[in-house]
Amino acid sequence: MDVTRDNFKEVLPIVTEAINAASFICIDGEFTGLSNGTYNVTAYDSPEDRYFKIHCNTENFLLLQFGMCTFCWNEELQKYKIQAFNFYIFPFRSSMQGVPDRIFSCQSSSLDFLTAQGFDFNKAFKKGIPFLHQNEESNVRSALEEKQVFRENAYKSPGKGSFHNPRNSSSFQSPMTKGSPTPITDQKTKDFTDGVIKQVQVFLEEETSDELVLEPCNSYLRKILFETLPRVFPDKILVEGRTDEQTYQRHIVVVRGASESIKKAREQLAREREEQELQDAIGFSVVIKLLSECQKLIVGHNMLLDLIYTIRQFFCPLPPCLEDFKSLVQCVFPNLLDTKLMGSMLPFKDLLTTTALGEMNTRLREAPFKPSDVDIPGKYNVATAETQNENLHEAAYDAFITGTAFLSMVNHLSSYQNSSKPNHVTSFTSLQNLTSPYINKIFLMRSHDIPYLNLAGADLTPSRDHVFYIEFPSSWKASDLRQLFSPLGQISISWINDIACFVGLYNKGQAKHVKSLMKSDAAEPCLFRITTYNEYKADSVSGFYSTHSQHRIWTKQNVHNNITASSGSTIPLSHSLSFTSGLQAASITGHSDVPASSNRKRSSTKEDNDFANSKKFFGEPKLKKQKSQEECAYDIENCNIEVVTNSPLHKADESKKESPNNLANLLSDSSFSENMKSKNSSTSDAPMFEVPNEW
Repeated sequence: MDVTRDNFKEVLPIVTEAINAASFICIDGEFTGLSNGTYNVTAYDSPEDRYFKIHCNTENFLLLQFGMCTFCWNEELQKYKIQAFNFYIFPFRSSMQGVPDRIFSCQSSSLDFLTAQGFDFNKAFKKGIPFLHQNEESNVRSALEEKQVFRENAYKSPGKGSFHNPRNSSSFQSPMTKGSPTPITDQKTKDFTDGVIKQVQVFLEEETSDELVLEPCNSYLRKILFETLPRVFPDKILVEGRTDEQTYQRHIVVVRGASESIKKAREQLAREREEQELQDAIGFSVVIKLLSECQKLIVGHNMLLDLIYTIRQFFCPLPPCLEDFKSLVQCVFPNLLDTKLMGSMLPFKDLLTTTALGEMNTRLREAPFKPSDVDIPGKYNVATAETQNENLHEAAYDAFITGTAFLSMVNHLSSYQNSSKPNHVTSFTSLQNLTSPYINKIFLMRSHDIPYLNLAGADLTPSRDHVFYIEFPSSWKASDLRQLFSPLGQISISWINDIACFVGLYNKGQAKHVKSLMKSDAAEPCLFRITTYNEYKADSVSGFYSTHSQHRIWTKQNVHNNITASSGSTIPLSHSLSFTSGLQAASITGHSDVPASSNRKRSSTKEDNDFANSKKFFGEPKLKKQKSQEECAYDIENCNIEVVTNSPLHKADESKKESPNNLANLLSDSSFSENMKSKNSSTSDAPMFEVPNEW
C-alpha cells in the first residue's frame, strides 16, 4: 500500500494495529544519496572509523521512501498474514514557528539509480509525508505554548485586539498595542482603514455569517487594523489572524461577537487546530515512534544505512562517537537482525552463492530450504518470481522479501533441532534460541576481517600485523605497489587517497620482511614510507579522538539532546602532513583526476611526473630491481635495515583538488556497488564465518 500525505491520517490506525499485532517487522529505505565523498571507506577501517566516515559521508541526504512489512502468524490459518506499507517521505513547507525549512543534498548516481527502478519522484515531492525529529517537535511545541499563553492574556486585556488561527496553517500573534495606537500618517493608509471599517459595519448589519475574511495585506496594515477595529467596534467583534494553507498569505478575520463564551470557544478551537497542525508536521515520525515503542524484532538487509538515516531523520542528530551511537540504537530499536549477515554465516554461507537480496531470496525458495506459507500482500501477489523481482528496490517490496528470506532461514535452522514440528515465528522470544548469534549485529560492507558491527557489545579486534599503511607519490598505480611488494607475495590494496593506502599481505608470515623494502641509505630518502597498521592507529587515536570528543554533548541517557559542532566544519579523521620533507622541498603535489580505484588508470600529466622530474633530490625508484626474498632475509639477519615506523596519519592536503567521480570512472570503481547499496550485486567477497558457539 502506497502511503502519502493524502491518505496518511486514514491509514495510520491500520499501521498502528499492524505493528501491535506483528510477530516481527521488516524495514527498508531509499535515499537521495549514499556518499558525499568526504572520506574513502577502506577494507581495514576500524568500526569507529567506519561509523565516523559514514556519518560524515551521508550528512544532508534525505530518506525519501520507507518500506515496512509486518508479519503476523495466524494460528487458525497456519500462515503468516503480511501487511506492506510504502511510505513516501518529504518535508513540506509549514508556516508554524519552529518547523525547519530543510535544505538537503542529492547525489546524481543515486537519483539515476532510483529513476531506473521506476521511483515516482512526483509522488514523493508533491505528496510526501512530513516529519519532525524529537528535538524539532519539542521546539515547535514550546513556541506554540508561548503563543497560546500570549493569546490568552490578550483576550483578558480589555479594548485590545487579538488574533489566533482557527484553521489552516499556523498563525503568529501580533503584539498588543499598549497606550496610544500607531499614528496613521499617509492618506493611502487612512483610506484603506476607512474602507475596512465600512466593510465591518456592513458585516455587522447583515448578520448573514459569523466571520468576515478580509483581503490579504502587509504587516503594517494588519497592525493598524488590529489596533483600530476593536476600538471602533468595542465588545462587538474579535479580530484574528489566519494563514492561507495554499498561498501562505496572511489574512485578517473579523468574528461577530465578543462575549466571554465566544472568546473561550474561539480559543479552544484555535488550540485544537494548532495541535492538529503540529501532528501534521510530526507526520511520519509517529510511525517510527510506534516501531520503537513496540520492542518487536526489526529485520533488515544490509541495514546500517537504514538505521543511520532513520534515527537521524526521525529521532535526533547522530552522536559523533560509535559507542554513543550503539547506546542510542539500543534505546530506539533494542532488537535488530540483519539478513545479509545471517546469510554470510554458517550454515548458510555454504548453501548461498550470494547474499544480494534478490538472488538470495530466490535461492531460499528452493531445496533444501522450506519457505513459509505467507499471505502475499497486494500487488506483490503475482504469478512468477521474475515478475515479483521487477519490484526490487521499491522499499516495501524489499522489506517483504527480506521477511520471506528470514523465515526460510529460520525454518532451515529449525531443522537442526530435534523436533518434528516447525518453529513458527510468533514473537521475538519464540526464536531467541535460534537467532541469538545474529541479534544486534549489523553487516559491514567491504570489510576484510570485521564482518559486523556489534551494537550490544564490543566489536571484533582481529590481528592486523600483516596490514601496513604506505605513503607514496601520486603518480604510483596499483601495479607499482604490487611490484614493490612482489618479494612478499600477493597483496590486497585498499586506497585511502591518491598518495596513501593500506596493503594487506595474503601470506601473513611475510609481515616480518616488510622492513626490507625500505632503503637503508639515509642520504637518499625513500619515495615511499611504510608503517605498521597498529602504529598508524595509535597515531589516529591520539590525534583524532582528543579533538573530536570536545564536540560531543549527547549522552545515551537523553536521546533528545542535539549534537553541536562548528558551523561548516568537518572534524578530520587524521592529521594532514606531506609524507617526507624531501617531497616538500621538491614542491611535489598529487593532483589527480581519477578516483582511487583498484585499476588506477590515468594519463600522464605534468603533476604526475613531478617525482620523475625531481630525481636530482631522490633518484628514480628502481621498482624493477627489487630485492629478492633471500636478500631481504639477509638484510634482516645482518641488521642492515632500519624500520621506519610511527608515521603520522596522512590525509591529502585540503588544497588538493578532489577527484571528480565521472561516470566512466565511477563504473570502474570497486566501491561503486557499495555506494549504490545495490542489493543485487555480487557479494562473493563477503566474509565467511564459523558456526556460532551458541549452536
